[in-house]
Amino acid sequence: MNSLTPVMIACYQIDEESRESFIQLLKSTEQVYRAHSVLNEQPILRLESIKDPGYIVEIIEWKSQEALEEVMENGEIQAKWAEIMSSWKRGDFPIGQIPEGSIPWAVMRKI
Repeated sequence: MNSLTPVMIACYQIDEESRESFIQLLKSTEQVYRAHSVLNEQPILRLESIKDPGYIVEIIEWKSQEALEEVMENGEIQAKWAEIMSSWKRGDFPIGQIPEGSIPWAVMRKI
């Protein structure tokens, strides 16, 4: 078994008033991932910017490259991603664009 598993870093910018509902959406998406057995045993790590709480980062470790490929094809997961995309202010951007993204040894708050 290959010990190198794919890890995804997903960055989101949200409106602060939608913070709680957005976090619940991310958690329900994790449940869908688990139902399809595409994650490893580690929980998804969710971090929030201290400088601007409107930024959230998820660090997702997939079970394998094959599992990641399944994620990209799975209709239920794609539907959850569409829901996430319709709920964010901005997403699909590199980690360097969050407030802490250019700071060495940046500290964020765990959600």
